[in-house]
Amino acid sequence: MQIVIKADDFGRHDHLDCWKRFVDIAHGLGVPVAIGVVGSHLTSIERERLDWIAQIPPDLVEWWNHGFSHEGHSDSLTTEFVQKAMAEQADSIRRTQSLMKDKLKIDATTFGAPFNRNDKNTESALRSVRDLKYWFFPLNAPQSESLIAIGARPRFRIENSRHQLCENDLCNVSQELSELNAGISPLQLHPGKWTKSSLLQLRELIARVTDCGAEFVLPRDYKGDS
Repeated sequence: MQIVIKADDFGRHDHLDCWKRFVDIAHGLGVPVAIGVVGSHLTSIERERLDWIAQIPPDLVEWWNHGFSHEGHSDSLTTEFVQKAMAEQADSIRRTQSLMKDKLKIDATTFGAPFNRNDKNTESALRSVRDLKYWFFPLNAPQSESLIAIGARPRFRIENSRHQLCENDLCNVSQELSELNAGISPLQLHPGKWTKSSLLQLRELIARVTDCGAEFVLPRDYKGDS
């Protein structure tokens, strides 16, 4: 089994110090991470963040397109990629792609919608954007060989409702892994919002996943189920 650490919401109500500590811990354990960038943040990103991103070896972090506005909530009837026209969805994706290339010097190849919510127009929007090859949690399996799905429900979720890691929740790691299908599954986290306590639990989380025989990979390394 392969696991992608899917770290959401870089640039949205987050703290750079949390991201730095998260990446340092993961890399110290030899674990790569995939970090989702909210495009609107890049329009006025701070120099400190740019300098930090620039010094991270590209084989240790994959930066992925997490949409532009991150509007709505998990239970909203309308979000950035739900109940929006294909052209509007494609524009959101392209704006973030362009900003990531311009500001971060990165050509993203992976996309994930805010709240993991998308609709029938999202696949068409993605296929209209060059470079994107991987898609976290599509509504349905992509109908194009040029798009590879990363993850299917049920999702591997360990954080509590406040997006924190708690020691008691780590007891469920083995059970969560046993319920996943073979192949690749994202482990969704929000480390930019973590308290010191949550950061301290990261080593234990990684150890428990590794003890279950799972391998940590990046989306771009996945070639699809054989």
